[in-house]
Amino acid sequence: MEISFDTYHQDKSVYYFANEPLNIQSEYLNLYLQKGIEEMGSKLNIVDLLVTTAQEITFTMFSKYFEGNEKMVKITARKKFVEDYYAHCGFGRINLTSIQPKGGYIEAVSEHFAMAWKRHFGLRPENQPGVSYFTLGFLCGAVEAIFDIVPGSFRGKQILCLSKGHGVCKFEIYRGLKRKINKSPGKGKLQHKVGEIEDVFVPNGSNVIEAINGLNLSGADSKKGLIDQFDMTLTKQFSNYMAMIEIKLLMQAKKRLGPQGIRIIKTFLEKLGEENTYFTVGKMLNSDYWQEYVESVVGKNPESRLYACLDVFTAFGCGRWQLVKMSTGQFKVSVLNNPETNSFLQLVGNTKSPLNFYAGGLMMGLANLLDKGAKTGNGVDLNFVNKLKKAGHHFEYVFEKSRMVGSEIDTLIVSRT
Repeated sequence: MEISFDTYHQDKSVYYFANEPLNIQSEYLNLYLQKGIEEMGSKLNIVDLLVTTAQEITFTMFSKYFEGNEKMVKITARKKFVEDYYAHCGFGRINLTSIQPKGGYIEAVSEHFAMAWKRHFGLRPENQPGVSYFTLGFLCGAVEAIFDIVPGSFRGKQILCLSKGHGVCKFEIYRGLKRKINKSPGKGKLQHKVGEIEDVFVPNGSNVIEAINGLNLSGADSKKGLIDQFDMTLTKQFSNYMAMIEIKLLMQAKKRLGPQGIRIIKTFLEKLGEENTYFTVGKMLNSDYWQEYVESVVGKNPESRLYACLDVFTAFGCGRWQLVKMSTGQFKVSVLNNPETNSFLQLVGNTKSPLNFYAGGLMMGLANLLDKGAKTGNGVDLNFVNKLKKAGHHFEYVFEKSRMVGSEIDTLIVSRT
């Protein structure tokens, strides 16, 4: 039985499965998002942010897919599908054979977050919790959907973690005190109508997007259930996972982090976007694949190079990113159907100011990366990222227009300071 785990919708430049938007995320974003939250300490509710969010989305998605699906009536079929889906997205390999309606134990012989953590930071101390927050929430939500149990019925804890040198990641999933959890916003508020925008030049055509979409970005054929591309490990992550965490961070900010809470979270998200660009786009531009299949179709002028990098975000399922205008020390970018914005609008509606701090950080990072010289000759590693971080960014962004405040389109202007 051949099953399509997701489909890339070219009209919206997003991957979808069971009404849930997905985009490709690097190990850097996955790791440093949760590391940054951990470093804010007990002031933030890390379980609600990282575990419950994954549980909310996973239950919503799988329950929608299983409902009325004649091929997914049997519990064994549902378990197998969840195992395969987890691997397809590059999260690793899990075994759900022994899990029951009352709960039980689940092992992951490979797990993206724990393995990446060990590569980046070395062994995690035994007295600290495991790092597989996302997987723990994923498993709770998946078990609820498999057995058609009310969401919020299950809780869990991580017993073993590959990041600590254990042979597997092991989780205990159990029925706890029932709590009400939210549904995923799904596709969110899609952008159906767009007002007038300036003419967009497309120097590279759709070649860059096609080159990336042509790759087998799935962990289903990997023994470890991982997606190894461009000298890094990728995942097909729920777009709403990042978006919902951002909203929860902002909601907790003032109460838990004090008067400067919003500014702290804003700075954190901007830096996360900036540094992720250094790592992810830097890795891609210096990869053998880029040299062989992409470089030849990218023009030599700065506009073409910038446009090619924006096409990476489009190909990764982050909406349609387009270069609208470029001049010395400044460029303007429009973003259509950014799943992050779609989610924000569904969750909180219009706001007084734009909330896309992470997207702004991506653009600051991209401008700084290209300005400093993305080609290293020696590849991209954490030393490369840290060097750019320490040098500081020399570009700032503003939202000229924002759907969050009522505009029909998101438009960012990035300028040299």
